[in-house]
Amino acid sequence: MGAEPKPQEGPRSFATFLVDLDDGAAHSELSGELNRLVALLAERAGNGKAKGKLIFELAFEIEKGHVSVGYDVRLKEPQRKRAGDVFFVTRGHNLSRQDERQLDLPKVREVKPAEPETRTVEAQ
Repeated sequence: MGAEPKPQEGPRSFATFLVDLDDGAAHSELSGELNRLVALLAERAGNGKAKGKLIFELAFEIEKGHVSVGYDVRLKEPQRKRAGDVFFVTRGHNLSRQDERQLDLPKVREVKPAEPETRTVEAQ
């Protein structure tokens, strides 16, 4: 007589799989990167908004009944807020701080303060 087929088992917990993967190293790395991402989001958002990604990728390969599982953890950090700037386009198609079409202002000269005026007030 042949062996009885085993009853169909349901899906196992992904959390258990994650803790078992690479003897817990994957779980530990993901936890650390999640913490790092949240800190970067808080720092770079200030009172505004920031976006980032924690990417966890699994690769599976089966051969002769054995499944090899590889993984990758990547962090897409939130962009730093950078102040923009304004430049003018020159006739030669370069960028310049000064608009070459604008006339120059006369040179600034030093102006000495006027002597303070003294007044006498008589009491009544």
